[in-house]
Amino acid sequence: MKTKLLVITFVFCAGLTSCSSDSKDGDSARKVIDIESSINTIQIKKLSEVAKGIEYIPLETNDSALINNISKIAVENNKIYISDNSDKLFVFDRKGKHLRTLNRKGRGPGEYLNLRYFDVDNESDNILILGYNGHISIYDSVLNYMRSVYSSNAAGRNHSKFERLGDTLFLIAQFNVAYNTPTKIIMFDSSSNVLDSVIFKPIEFIENNADVPLRINHPVIVKFNDDIRYFSVKGDTIFSLNSKLEKSIAYIFKQGKYREPDRLTYEDFISQKAPFISISPYLIETESNLFLTMILRGQTKEPIVRTYNLPDGTVNESVRTDAYGIFRKSDGKFFVLAQPLKGVPGLSDDIKQGPPFWPKYSNSNQELISYRGSADIINYAVTNSESGSYINELASKLNENSNPVVIIAQTK
Repeated sequence: MKTKLLVITFVFCAGLTSCSSDSKDGDSARKVIDIESSINTIQIKKLSEVAKGIEYIPLETNDSALINNISKIAVENNKIYISDNSDKLFVFDRKGKHLRTLNRKGRGPGEYLNLRYFDVDNESDNILILGYNGHISIYDSVLNYMRSVYSSNAAGRNHSKFERLGDTLFLIAQFNVAYNTPTKIIMFDSSSNVLDSVIFKPIEFIENNADVPLRINHPVIVKFNDDIRYFSVKGDTIFSLNSKLEKSIAYIFKQGKYREPDRLTYEDFISQKAPFISISPYLIETESNLFLTMILRGQTKEPIVRTYNLPDGTVNESVRTDAYGIFRKSDGKFFVLAQPLKGVPGLSDDIKQGPPFWPKYSNSNQELISYRGSADIINYAVTNSESGSYINELASKLNENSNPVVIIAQTK
Protein backbone atom coordinates (compact mmCIF):
# COMPACT_ATOMS: atom_id res chain seq x y z
CA MET A 1 0.00 0.00 0.00
CA LYS A 2 2.81 2.41 0.77
CA THR A 3 4.24 2.03 -2.69
CA LYS A 4 0.91 2.86 -4.28
CA LEU A 5 0.48 5.93 -2.10
CA LEU A 6 3.89 7.29 -3.05
CA VAL A 7 3.27 6.85 -6.76
CA ILE A 8 -0.03 8.70 -6.43
CA THR A 9 1.70 11.48 -4.51
CA PHE A 10 4.38 11.78 -7.19
CA VAL A 11 1.81 12.25 -9.94
CA PHE A 12 -0.24 14.66 -7.82
CA CYS A 13 2.78 16.84 -7.04
CA ALA A 14 3.70 16.94 -10.72
CA GLY A 15 0.24 18.31 -11.40
CA LEU A 16 0.66 20.99 -8.74
CA THR A 17 3.98 21.94 -10.31
CA SER A 18 2.31 23.02 -13.53
CA CYS A 19 -0.03 25.24 -11.56
CA SER A 20 2.74 26.89 -9.56
CA SER A 21 5.48 27.24 -12.16
CA ASP A 22 4.47 30.78 -13.10
CA SER A 23 4.30 32.02 -9.52
CA LYS A 24 6.00 35.38 -8.92
CA ASP A 25 5.73 35.19 -5.16
CA GLY A 26 9.08 35.26 -3.29
CA ASP A 27 10.30 31.78 -2.44
CA SER A 28 8.13 30.05 -5.06
CA ALA A 29 9.56 32.18 -7.87
CA ARG A 30 13.12 31.41 -6.75
CA LYS A 31 12.43 27.71 -7.21
CA VAL A 32 11.66 28.03 -10.93
CA ILE A 33 14.62 27.15 -13.16
CA ASP A 34 13.63 29.23 -16.18
CA ILE A 35 15.51 27.54 -19.01
CA GLU A 36 13.12 28.86 -21.68
CA SER A 37 13.94 32.53 -21.03
CA SER A 38 17.70 31.95 -20.71
CA ILE A 39 18.44 29.54 -23.51
CA ASN A 40 19.30 32.16 -26.14
CA THR A 41 21.78 34.08 -23.99
CA ILE A 42 25.13 32.59 -23.04
CA GLN A 43 27.87 34.10 -20.93
CA ILE A 44 31.23 33.16 -19.50
CA LYS A 45 31.14 32.58 -15.76
CA LYS A 46 34.23 32.70 -13.57
CA LEU A 47 35.10 30.05 -11.03
CA SER A 48 35.55 32.78 -8.40
CA GLU A 49 31.82 33.51 -8.62
CA VAL A 50 31.03 30.16 -7.00
CA ALA A 51 34.28 29.14 -5.30
CA LYS A 52 36.90 30.68 -3.01
CA GLY A 53 39.73 28.29 -3.82
CA ILE A 54 40.81 25.33 -5.95
CA GLU A 55 43.24 22.44 -5.51
CA TYR A 56 44.93 20.35 -8.19
CA ILE A 57 46.00 17.00 -6.70
CA PRO A 58 48.17 14.70 -8.86
CA LEU A 59 47.59 11.08 -7.81
CA GLU A 60 50.54 8.85 -7.09
CA THR A 61 51.20 6.43 -9.94
CA ASN A 62 52.53 2.97 -9.07
CA ASP A 63 51.93 -0.68 -9.99
CA SER A 64 49.23 -0.96 -7.31
CA ALA A 65 47.36 2.15 -8.42
CA LEU A 66 46.98 2.48 -12.19
CA ILE A 67 43.70 4.23 -12.89
CA ASN A 68 41.83 3.99 -16.18
CA ASN A 69 38.42 5.41 -17.11
CA ILE A 70 37.25 6.89 -13.80
CA SER A 71 33.64 6.06 -12.95
CA LYS A 72 33.34 8.00 -9.66
CA ILE A 73 35.32 10.12 -7.21
CA ALA A 74 34.47 10.79 -3.56
CA VAL A 75 36.39 13.06 -1.20
CA GLU A 76 35.73 12.73 2.53
CA ASN A 77 37.83 13.30 5.66
CA ASN A 78 40.95 14.23 3.68
CA LYS A 79 40.87 11.04 1.65
CA ILE A 80 40.16 10.58 -2.06
CA TYR A 81 38.27 7.49 -3.24
CA ILE A 82 38.25 6.53 -6.92
CA SER A 83 36.57 3.70 -8.81
CA ASP A 84 37.30 2.86 -12.43
CA ASN A 85 36.28 0.19 -14.92
CA SER A 86 38.45 -2.44 -13.20
CA ASP A 87 35.90 -2.88 -10.36
CA LYS A 88 38.55 -1.72 -7.89
CA LEU A 89 38.32 1.15 -5.41
CA PHE A 90 41.52 3.14 -4.88
CA VAL A 91 42.07 5.21 -1.73
CA PHE A 92 44.50 8.16 -1.65
CA ASP A 93 45.19 10.82 0.94
CA ARG A 94 44.41 14.48 0.23
CA LYS A 95 47.96 14.97 -1.12
CA GLY A 96 47.52 12.18 -3.67
CA LYS A 97 49.52 9.43 -1.92
CA HIS A 98 48.11 5.95 -2.56
CA LEU A 99 46.97 4.32 0.70
CA ARG A 100 45.15 1.10 -0.20
CA THR A 101 42.98 -0.62 -2.81
CA LEU A 102 39.69 -2.49 -2.36
CA ASN A 103 39.45 -5.42 -4.77
CA ARG A 104 36.84 -7.97 -3.65
CA LYS A 105 35.16 -8.90 -6.91
CA GLY A 106 33.54 -12.31 -6.69
CA ARG A 107 30.47 -14.22 -5.53
CA GLY A 108 31.63 -15.32 -2.07
CA PRO A 109 31.08 -13.87 1.40
CA GLY A 110 32.41 -10.32 1.67
CA GLU A 111 32.69 -9.95 -2.10
CA TYR A 112 30.75 -7.85 -4.62
CA LEU A 113 29.59 -9.03 -8.02
CA ASN A 114 30.93 -5.84 -9.58
CA LEU A 115 31.44 -2.23 -8.56
CA ARG A 116 28.49 -0.37 -10.01
CA TYR A 117 28.58 2.62 -7.62
CA PHE A 118 30.00 3.48 -4.21
CA ASP A 119 29.56 5.89 -1.33
CA VAL A 120 31.62 6.86 1.71
CA ASP A 121 30.14 7.59 5.14
CA ASN A 122 31.76 10.87 6.14
CA GLU A 123 31.36 10.09 9.86
CA SER A 124 32.62 6.50 10.06
CA ASP A 125 34.70 6.32 6.86
CA ASN A 126 32.81 3.13 6.00
CA ILE A 127 32.75 2.34 2.28
CA LEU A 128 29.53 1.12 0.65
CA ILE A 129 29.77 -0.73 -2.67
CA LEU A 130 26.76 -1.23 -4.96
CA GLY A 131 26.85 -4.29 -7.20
CA TYR A 132 24.80 -4.60 -10.37
CA ASN A 133 22.43 -6.99 -8.55
CA GLY A 134 21.41 -4.34 -6.01
CA HIS A 135 23.40 -5.67 -3.05
CA ILE A 136 25.24 -2.97 -1.07
CA SER A 137 28.38 -4.36 0.60
CA ILE A 138 29.75 -2.36 3.53
CA TYR A 139 33.46 -2.23 4.45
CA ASP A 140 35.20 -0.36 7.24
CA SER A 141 37.90 2.28 6.73
CA VAL A 142 40.67 -0.33 6.39
CA LEU A 143 38.58 -2.42 3.97
CA ASN A 144 37.35 -5.16 6.31
CA TYR A 145 33.97 -6.54 5.23
CA MET A 146 31.17 -5.75 7.68
CA ARG A 147 27.76 -6.65 6.21
CA SER A 148 25.41 -6.26 3.22
CA VAL A 149 21.99 -4.73 2.66
CA TYR A 150 19.68 -4.99 -0.33
CA SER A 151 16.10 -4.41 -1.39
CA SER A 152 14.06 -7.59 -1.16
CA ASN A 153 12.88 -7.27 -4.78
CA ALA A 154 16.38 -6.78 -6.24
CA ALA A 155 16.49 -10.10 -8.11
CA GLY A 156 16.43 -9.82 -11.89
CA ARG A 157 16.90 -6.05 -11.85
CA ASN A 158 19.69 -3.66 -12.78
CA HIS A 159 20.82 -0.90 -10.45
CA SER A 160 22.72 2.26 -11.34
CA LYS A 161 23.05 4.26 -8.11
CA PHE A 162 22.03 4.55 -4.47
CA GLU A 163 21.93 7.25 -1.81
CA ARG A 164 21.47 7.13 1.97
CA LEU A 165 19.10 8.95 4.31
CA GLY A 166 20.76 8.85 7.70
CA ASP A 167 22.19 5.53 8.85
CA THR A 168 19.25 3.23 8.20
CA LEU A 169 17.44 4.30 5.00
CA PHE A 170 18.55 3.63 1.45
CA LEU A 171 17.26 4.72 -1.96
CA ILE A 172 18.33 2.78 -5.02
CA ALA A 173 17.69 3.46 -8.73
CA GLN A 174 16.40 0.33 -10.42
CA PHE A 175 15.64 -0.50 -14.05
CA ASN A 176 15.05 -3.34 -16.50
CA VAL A 177 16.75 -3.39 -19.88
CA ALA A 178 13.56 -3.99 -21.83
CA TYR A 179 11.55 -1.89 -24.23
CA ASN A 180 8.76 0.21 -22.72
CA THR A 181 9.59 -0.79 -19.13
CA PRO A 182 9.25 1.72 -16.28
CA THR A 183 12.10 2.50 -13.90
CA LYS A 184 11.93 2.87 -10.13
CA ILE A 185 13.44 4.35 -7.01
CA ILE A 186 13.18 1.76 -4.24
CA MET A 187 13.35 2.83 -0.58
CA PHE A 188 14.41 0.22 1.98
CA ASP A 189 15.89 0.06 5.45
CA SER A 190 19.05 -1.51 6.85
CA SER A 191 17.14 -4.77 7.42
CA SER A 192 16.36 -4.92 3.66
CA ASN A 193 12.67 -4.18 4.18
CA VAL A 194 11.15 -2.25 1.25
CA LEU A 195 9.31 0.82 2.56
CA ASP A 196 8.20 2.65 -0.56
CA SER A 197 8.93 3.30 -4.23
CA VAL A 198 8.56 5.87 -6.98
CA ILE A 199 7.79 4.71 -10.52
CA PHE A 200 8.88 6.65 -13.61
CA LYS A 201 7.24 5.93 -16.94
CA PRO A 202 9.52 4.78 -19.76
CA ILE A 203 10.71 7.12 -22.48
CA GLU A 204 8.57 6.52 -25.51
CA PHE A 205 10.23 6.36 -28.92
CA ILE A 206 8.25 6.26 -32.16
CA GLU A 207 9.73 3.18 -33.82
CA ASN A 208 10.55 3.41 -37.51
CA ASN A 209 12.13 -0.04 -37.60
CA ALA A 210 13.13 -2.87 -35.31
CA ASP A 211 16.67 -1.54 -34.82
CA VAL A 212 15.77 1.54 -32.78
CA PRO A 213 18.28 1.63 -29.87
CA LEU A 214 16.99 1.51 -26.33
CA ARG A 215 17.00 4.58 -24.11
CA ILE A 216 16.30 4.16 -20.40
CA ASN A 217 14.68 6.84 -18.26
CA HIS A 218 17.16 6.53 -15.39
CA PRO A 219 15.81 8.05 -12.18
CA VAL A 220 18.11 10.76 -10.82
CA ILE A 221 18.83 10.70 -7.07
CA VAL A 222 21.18 13.24 -5.47
CA LYS A 223 22.04 13.86 -1.82
CA PHE A 224 21.83 17.44 -0.54
CA ASN A 225 22.52 17.97 3.15
CA ASP A 226 20.12 15.61 4.96
CA ASP A 227 17.65 15.31 2.07
CA ILE A 228 17.45 13.47 -1.23
CA ARG A 229 16.57 15.24 -4.48
CA TYR A 230 15.04 13.03 -7.14
CA PHE A 231 13.62 13.60 -10.60
CA SER A 232 13.09 12.15 -14.05
CA VAL A 233 14.81 13.65 -17.07
CA LYS A 234 11.39 13.61 -18.77
CA GLY A 235 9.68 15.49 -15.93
CA ASP A 236 9.53 19.15 -15.01
CA THR A 237 10.01 18.83 -11.24
CA ILE A 238 12.85 18.09 -8.82
CA PHE A 239 11.33 16.56 -5.70
CA SER A 240 12.82 16.41 -2.21
CA LEU A 241 12.60 13.61 0.34
CA ASN A 242 13.62 13.83 4.02
CA SER A 243 14.47 11.13 6.56
CA LYS A 244 10.81 10.82 7.50
CA LEU A 245 10.02 10.03 3.84
CA GLU A 246 8.09 13.29 3.59
CA LYS A 247 8.01 14.65 0.05
CA SER A 248 8.02 18.21 -1.26
CA ILE A 249 8.79 20.16 -4.42
CA ALA A 250 12.34 21.50 -4.47
CA TYR A 251 12.63 23.05 -7.96
CA ILE A 252 10.68 23.31 -11.20
CA PHE A 253 12.11 23.22 -14.72
CA LYS A 254 10.43 25.75 -16.99
CA GLN A 255 11.35 24.63 -20.51
CA GLY A 256 8.30 25.94 -22.37
CA LYS A 257 8.48 25.46 -26.14
CA TYR A 258 11.89 23.77 -25.80
CA ARG A 259 10.63 20.86 -23.71
CA GLU A 260 11.43 17.40 -25.03
CA PRO A 261 8.28 15.76 -26.52
CA ASP A 262 6.73 12.85 -24.65
CA ARG A 263 7.04 10.74 -27.80
CA LEU A 264 9.87 11.20 -30.26
CA THR A 265 11.87 9.37 -32.88
CA TYR A 266 15.36 8.24 -32.09
CA GLU A 267 16.57 10.30 -35.07
CA ASP A 268 15.14 13.43 -33.46
CA PHE A 269 16.75 12.58 -30.13
CA ILE A 270 20.25 12.32 -31.62
CA SER A 271 19.70 15.26 -33.99
CA GLN A 272 21.91 18.31 -33.73
CA LYS A 273 19.16 20.53 -35.14
CA ALA A 274 15.95 19.43 -33.39
CA PRO A 275 14.06 22.35 -31.75
CA PHE A 276 13.84 20.80 -28.26
CA ILE A 277 16.39 20.42 -25.46
CA SER A 278 16.96 17.60 -22.96
CA ILE A 279 17.92 17.72 -19.30
CA SER A 280 20.80 15.32 -18.62
CA PRO A 281 20.80 13.14 -15.48
CA TYR A 282 23.61 15.09 -13.81
CA LEU A 283 22.81 17.46 -10.95
CA ILE A 284 25.01 18.97 -8.24
CA GLU A 285 23.57 21.21 -5.56
CA THR A 286 25.32 23.45 -3.03
CA GLU A 287 23.91 26.01 -0.62
CA SER A 288 24.20 28.68 -3.32
CA ASN A 289 23.85 27.00 -6.72
CA LEU A 290 22.57 24.13 -8.83
CA PHE A 291 24.87 22.86 -11.59
CA LEU A 292 23.03 21.35 -14.57
CA THR A 293 23.93 19.72 -17.88
CA MET A 294 21.72 19.98 -20.98
CA ILE A 295 21.64 18.81 -24.59
CA LEU A 296 20.71 21.91 -26.60
CA ARG A 297 20.60 20.51 -30.16
CA GLY A 298 19.35 23.27 -32.50
CA GLN A 299 19.52 25.88 -29.72
CA THR A 300 23.27 25.56 -29.22
CA LYS A 301 25.41 28.63 -29.84
CA GLU A 302 28.71 26.77 -29.44
CA PRO A 303 28.75 23.18 -30.73
CA ILE A 304 31.64 21.02 -29.50
CA VAL A 305 33.47 19.58 -32.50
CA ARG A 306 36.01 16.76 -32.15
CA THR A 307 38.06 15.17 -34.93
CA TYR A 308 39.62 11.70 -34.77
CA ASN A 309 42.20 10.09 -37.01
CA LEU A 310 41.07 6.56 -37.89
CA PRO A 311 43.48 3.67 -38.55
CA ASP A 312 42.71 3.76 -42.29
CA GLY A 313 43.90 7.38 -42.49
CA THR A 314 40.49 8.99 -42.71
CA VAL A 315 39.36 11.68 -40.30
CA ASN A 316 36.13 11.28 -38.37
CA GLU A 317 34.29 14.27 -36.91
CA SER A 318 31.83 14.25 -34.02
CA VAL A 319 29.62 17.14 -32.97
CA ARG A 320 28.06 17.49 -29.53
CA THR A 321 25.60 20.12 -28.36
CA ASP A 322 26.12 19.71 -24.62
CA ALA A 323 26.06 22.83 -22.48
CA TYR A 324 26.29 23.66 -18.80
CA GLY A 325 23.95 25.82 -16.76
CA ILE A 326 24.00 27.34 -13.28
CA PHE A 327 20.89 28.15 -11.25
CA ARG A 328 21.61 30.77 -8.59
CA LYS A 329 19.42 30.05 -5.59
CA SER A 330 19.65 33.49 -4.01
CA ASP A 331 17.68 35.25 -6.75
CA GLY A 332 16.36 32.40 -8.93
CA LYS A 333 18.42 33.35 -12.01
CA PHE A 334 19.54 30.71 -14.50
CA PHE A 335 22.62 31.10 -16.69
CA VAL A 336 23.67 29.08 -19.74
CA LEU A 337 27.45 29.06 -19.83
CA ALA A 338 29.59 30.10 -22.78
CA GLN A 339 32.84 28.25 -23.41
CA PRO A 340 35.84 30.02 -21.83
CA LEU A 341 38.07 28.04 -24.20
CA LYS A 342 36.83 27.08 -27.66
CA GLY A 343 35.44 23.55 -27.54
CA VAL A 344 35.90 23.28 -23.75
CA PRO A 345 32.81 24.19 -21.69
CA GLY A 346 32.91 25.00 -18.00
CA LEU A 347 33.79 27.80 -15.59
CA SER A 348 36.80 29.98 -16.37
CA ASP A 349 39.47 29.19 -13.75
CA ASP A 350 40.44 32.72 -12.78
CA ILE A 351 41.90 31.49 -9.47
CA LYS A 352 44.84 29.39 -10.70
CA GLN A 353 44.50 29.97 -14.44
CA GLY A 354 43.89 26.32 -15.19
CA PRO A 355 41.65 24.73 -17.83
CA PRO A 356 37.87 25.33 -17.64
CA PHE A 357 36.41 23.67 -14.55
CA TRP A 358 33.11 21.86 -14.18
CA PRO A 359 32.09 19.73 -11.18
CA LYS A 360 31.33 16.07 -11.68
CA TYR A 361 30.75 15.32 -7.99
CA SER A 362 30.40 17.03 -4.62
CA ASN A 363 30.90 15.93 -1.02
CA SER A 364 29.49 16.47 2.47
CA ASN A 365 31.40 19.76 2.73
CA GLN A 366 29.87 20.86 -0.59
CA GLU A 367 33.25 20.96 -2.27
CA LEU A 368 33.06 20.63 -6.06
CA ILE A 369 35.09 17.73 -7.44
CA SER A 370 36.38 17.02 -10.93
CA TYR A 371 39.47 15.61 -12.62
CA ARG A 372 41.66 15.95 -15.69
CA GLY A 373 43.91 13.45 -17.41
CA SER A 374 47.61 14.20 -17.03
CA ALA A 375 47.93 14.62 -20.80
CA ASP A 376 45.16 17.26 -20.72
CA ILE A 377 47.03 19.27 -18.07
CA ILE A 378 50.29 19.02 -20.00
CA ASN A 379 48.63 20.02 -23.27
CA TYR A 380 46.84 22.96 -21.66
CA ALA A 381 50.09 24.30 -20.20
CA VAL A 382 51.91 23.95 -23.52
CA THR A 383 49.25 25.40 -25.82
CA ASN A 384 47.66 28.16 -23.74
CA SER A 385 49.49 31.36 -22.90
CA GLU A 386 46.78 32.05 -20.29
CA SER A 387 47.96 29.14 -18.10
CA GLY A 388 49.40 30.39 -14.84
CA SER A 389 52.72 29.53 -13.19
CA TYR A 390 50.98 27.06 -10.85
CA ILE A 391 49.60 25.00 -13.77
CA ASN A 392 52.89 25.17 -15.66
CA GLU A 393 54.79 23.84 -12.63
CA LEU A 394 52.20 21.09 -12.14
CA ALA A 395 52.47 20.05 -15.79
CA SER A 396 56.26 19.85 -15.53
CA LYS A 397 55.91 17.12 -12.88
CA LEU A 398 53.55 14.97 -14.98
CA ASN A 399 53.95 12.70 -17.95
CA GLU A 400 51.36 11.14 -20.24
CA ASN A 401 51.39 7.90 -18.21
CA SER A 402 50.70 9.62 -14.90
CA ASN A 403 47.43 9.01 -13.07
CA PRO A 404 44.72 11.67 -13.44
CA VAL A 405 44.77 14.91 -11.50
CA VAL A 406 41.88 15.38 -9.05
CA ILE A 407 40.56 18.95 -8.90
CA ILE A 408 38.65 20.21 -5.86
CA ALA A 409 37.02 23.64 -5.59
CA GLN A 410 35.90 25.01 -2.22
CA THR A 411 32.54 26.73 -2.53
CA LYS A 412 31.78 30.11 -1.00
